[in-house]
Amino acid sequence: MKLPLILRAVAILPAIFVMYIIFSYSAQPELESKNSSNAISGPLIETFFGVNDMDYTEDTVEYYETFYIDAPIRKTAHMLEYATLCVAVIIALVAWNAGPIEEIKKVSIRFTCLYAASDEFHQLFVPGRAGSPIDVFIDCMGAVFGTAIMFAVLKWLVELDGIRANGGKINEHRKK
Repeated sequence: MKLPLILRAVAILPAIFVMYIIFSYSAQPELESKNSSNAISGPLIETFFGVNDMDYTEDTVEYYETFYIDAPIRKTAHMLEYATLCVAVIIALVAWNAGPIEEIKKVSIRFTCLYAASDEFHQLFVPGRAGSPIDVFIDCMGAVFGTAIMFAVLKWLVELDGIRANGGKINEHRKK
């Protein structure tokens, strides 16, 4: 089924929006980026370790990063950003009937990984920031994760719809 041109055009907007958000965060200088992360990790550190905002200095940041609080939050954010981007790209490609679904999965993951690499390259030119191959890997894992979750949910919804259409009974071939 071919969607009207306006709907296909609109289907691209979520991917563009997510790319804009990622680019905006990547364009933040080091201190601004840390402050954004600390807005999330700070309350967690305060809650779990009893450190308040007044104690949250460079030394405490370094100390609690060794307890793996700030770093996992940043890396999880990377994964979630790129999982979201990959899902948005899949939606756009499906809307444009870009090919078989297996090919769309591969293309969306490749595109997302390429965007991740370009984003890390972009960070080489931002004061206090550095591009990291590890971040590209984490971003690509986010793309794979997002794709897997999206298609698992879609499969579940299709099966649920099939069960509803069958009067609440699971078909015999699905039980196996």
